[in-house]
Amino acid sequence: MKLHLSLFTLALLFGHLQLSAQNEYFQQRVDYRIDVRLNDEIHELSGTEQVTYTNNSPDTLNFIIFHLWANAFGDRNSAFARQQLRMGRSNFYYSAEEDMGGYKEITFYQSGKPLTDSRQELSVSPWEGQPDIAKVALSHPLLPGEQVILEIEFALKIPKTISRFGHAGQSYQMSQWYPKPAVYDREGWHPMPYLDMGEFYSEFGSFDVSISLPANYVVAATGALQNKEEMEWLGQKVQETRALLDSTQTNATEDPFPPSSGTYKTLRYLASDVHDFAWFADKRYLVDSSRAVLPSGKTIPTWAFFRKTHLKPWDQGAFFVSRAVEYYSQRVGEYPWPQATAVSGPMGAGGGMEYPMVTIISSWGDAKGLDGVITHEVGHNWFYGIFGTNERQYTWMDEGCNSYYDHSYTKEYYPKSGGQLDILLDKEDSLSNTAEILYRFQRRRNYLQNPATNADTLSTINYLLEGSEFPAFLLRYLEYYLGRETYDRAMHDYFDEWHFRHPYPQDMQASLERSTDKKLDWLFKGFLNGTPIMDYGIHRVEKIPTDPATAPPNVTTYRLIIENRGDIASPYPVSLFWQDSITTTLWRDGRLGYDTVLCLIPPDIPTPELAVIDPLHLTPELYRNDNQIRFEGFPKRGRRLHPRLLTGTDFEQHRDLYYLPLLAWNNYDKAMPGLGLHNYALEEKKVEFGFIGLYSFVTKQLNGTASLQFNQHPKADKTLRAIRYGLNLRRFTYDYNWSYDYYTDYYRLEPYLRLEFKKQLGDRKSSYLQYRIPMILEKYGYFAEGDFVETRYRPKVWHELKYGLSNRALLMPFEGDIALEYHNYDLPSGGEEPDRFSYIRLSANWTQWYEYAPRRKIKLRTFLGYFLHNDARNRGFIAPGAFNLTAQGYPDHDDYKYDELYLGRSDDAGAFARQISIRDGGFKNAFGAPYRGEAGNSNDFMLAFNFEAKLPQPAPAGFPILPYFDLAYVSDARPIASGKTFADQLWWSGGFALKIGNGFGIYLPVASSENITSLYRQDGKSALLSRITVSFDTRLLKPQNLRGIVDKLNF
Repeated sequence: MKLHLSLFTLALLFGHLQLSAQNEYFQQRVDYRIDVRLNDEIHELSGTEQVTYTNNSPDTLNFIIFHLWANAFGDRNSAFARQQLRMGRSNFYYSAEEDMGGYKEITFYQSGKPLTDSRQELSVSPWEGQPDIAKVALSHPLLPGEQVILEIEFALKIPKTISRFGHAGQSYQMSQWYPKPAVYDREGWHPMPYLDMGEFYSEFGSFDVSISLPANYVVAATGALQNKEEMEWLGQKVQETRALLDSTQTNATEDPFPPSSGTYKTLRYLASDVHDFAWFADKRYLVDSSRAVLPSGKTIPTWAFFRKTHLKPWDQGAFFVSRAVEYYSQRVGEYPWPQATAVSGPMGAGGGMEYPMVTIISSWGDAKGLDGVITHEVGHNWFYGIFGTNERQYTWMDEGCNSYYDHSYTKEYYPKSGGQLDILLDKEDSLSNTAEILYRFQRRRNYLQNPATNADTLSTINYLLEGSEFPAFLLRYLEYYLGRETYDRAMHDYFDEWHFRHPYPQDMQASLERSTDKKLDWLFKGFLNGTPIMDYGIHRVEKIPTDPATAPPNVTTYRLIIENRGDIASPYPVSLFWQDSITTTLWRDGRLGYDTVLCLIPPDIPTPELAVIDPLHLTPELYRNDNQIRFEGFPKRGRRLHPRLLTGTDFEQHRDLYYLPLLAWNNYDKAMPGLGLHNYALEEKKVEFGFIGLYSFVTKQLNGTASLQFNQHPKADKTLRAIRYGLNLRRFTYDYNWSYDYYTDYYRLEPYLRLEFKKQLGDRKSSYLQYRIPMILEKYGYFAEGDFVETRYRPKVWHELKYGLSNRALLMPFEGDIALEYHNYDLPSGGEEPDRFSYIRLSANWTQWYEYAPRRKIKLRTFLGYFLHNDARNRGFIAPGAFNLTAQGYPDHDDYKYDELYLGRSDDAGAFARQISIRDGGFKNAFGAPYRGEAGNSNDFMLAFNFEAKLPQPAPAGFPILPYFDLAYVSDARPIASGKTFADQLWWSGGFALKIGNGFGIYLPVASSENITSLYRQDGKSALLSRITVSFDTRLLKPQNLRGIVDKLNF
């Protein structure tokens, strides 16, 4: 026992020592010598690569993981291909074989000396099934401190440019093109497949690259060009470009490729202390140059490569590169390399992409836009190129840090603009910049993700927000908290400590904390490694006696009580206002619970009007409605009503009320002018309401709708994303009785509870569970012995429980639901007491789309409905709640719960009787009122199938015309229908639809089963055009549906 204990203790001690050694910083080194030749007729690159790998780790390596990222473009199941589909892009999936690419041949050898007979071919296998990651087994173990030389021979087919790497005709974008080892650091290997949304992590070293290609190609590349003749030729190109710019200010409309030269040239580039190498070649490039002056006084050349179709604004491109290099050198640390270049070229991944010393720009707009993109991409020479962070895992360390600086650059050189989003032209929203608006939009609805989330699992909008804009916002927050001078000094210290190394977030935090003598857990372990809520509020302000021990007796003292209603103790500023100007700002270190701020007001200074937490929007406050208070006067919170047109974003200085003048119409109330009022903003509120008031001069009634919804997002719950509950109210007229001259109307009240389940963001699946109680108060005409007596109201109540799910996958999306509905009702019995009826209705919908060509889908819908219990069926008639082939507006039969809005709800003839809703059987036909409850309805069960498809080729003039076909079996369990055959209960109809989006459709049935054709004949609809029907979904017009536009990026 004692021996076992001792061995166990030794094992623990050894494990601890080994773990400590593994956690010590080390950095591998990779040096490259590459020699390649371009064949621009068949778009192939062939050559050799020598990799000298130095193992500086404490571990013995038996294999090296290599990235073969070009192979991502040769496999429709690669991680890149799957991500493209997840992002809603199908271009690569449908690529022609000749437009795809990858390594046609690749062989790895290990040798002490390059290209000797003693070299040994190595075993290569895919890493975890990834086509663009390879495990290369070494012929003998690589010990700590040793080097291994690997020789690689390869032939590479260059794909058509669809992301970063590829060709557009004979314009070549050569990035992620050569085999390169994955990073091995204190956390182990970092294999990562190529992705469009998600960047890279590579080892530092040196590059010696020789490129052979036709002599008339102009090449921009990483590194220093070694060919004197080529440098002179580029100088000549600069003179030619400037002469062209002097002679014309107009961009060319065409710029065809010239023939390739019959002779080849070999260009050699050298680069040190870099972790990547990219080059771009085009025979049409113009060249311009400038110089950047660094803080040390050293100057370096800067270059711009562009085509004559982009003379404007690229005539300023080299200047923009120089200014960006100078700005970042001043703010962060001096640029360490011999040149900086920007290239205009095609690319499918964003507006630009950075590589050491060279960046490609694919979209820009005007000169200011080009300056912004160039500055951002040049800035990545620091945050990616010099700080070699793991971009895939910690996107914010390069994108976020870099965006902070490019936003600061924009603010300095374009002070009247700069990173602000005016929603719907409301200039007062300019206080809220893009990051804050998106942050509130995502966080309030529980869609935010941790910034430390791997890029491949970030949703598209969160990649922009959490990877770039929100971290940039946080660094601006840090700058104001520390002060600009302290912030810049700390970043220079970080640069000095970590340039040409691989810092992790904890390394950056430790460096900044040493420089500032501030604890920054709230930033690095809070906002940058989680999704905390920052929500300070002013609890109250009170005038208190002045303490003579701390202030003169004639000083007036106010006490502000600040409550932290969030879950993070982050610093915050409090400002005092007088006559709409800030007089004082005090930064408070964060704390949970309550904080007390004493305001001492000397007698010669007027009492401040307002105290406001963070009036400049420097912090990620989630709810700002309680951030200000008046010292004196009313209203105490200082927030007056602020009417605004349509909708917008939260503006905390007012109580926002949005309005919209409206004009509505139906066939009974006729034209109804009115006004819509609501508080729906882009960002979700805890309590939301809407009201539409419409007045009918015909019925002399106030109509309209109202809604009240409460939104809760339980952060700790791992199952629920949102809990929503509320009420919907509606009133309209639904019929007019000409014989007795009275209108009938309805009131609809619907309380509901909706549970939305969590999903992994980036996943296109979603689901919900909903319980609602539609309650109808329906006016009807009361008759006694055939004579009209009066109008009365009858109540109707339903209970519905529904579970729904959907998947918005690009190729095979689906949506479905299953619903259980209960209703009891009275019908006249002929006696004093009415007969009581009830039913339990079970229904299921499933809609599946199949994409057979780009943006061409087939839609298949299945509906199954069955009555678990139905008194009406047992008594031999069809009653409310029956399953219907088609959904018209008829009360008691089709839209019996008044779920939809109809222009002529009770019309049995005329244009307004043609309005339908796609529900139950999903048929597109409309039948007259005499046939409701008699044909195409079921008190038993219904099985229906609906088919529609986009045509392989667009219809004439681009109209979205689709063929459709509907088929249903409608069980009629009435005794009177006992003789019906299978054919009698089988219904079908087909035709063509003109559809616009998901909300509007026009349908023309051209062929039908005999039972439908017979109904048409009886209804006087023998002419084909008389059978046209229309559907439109008015629910899509709700203001809160604007959020759905942004929601499409939550995948």
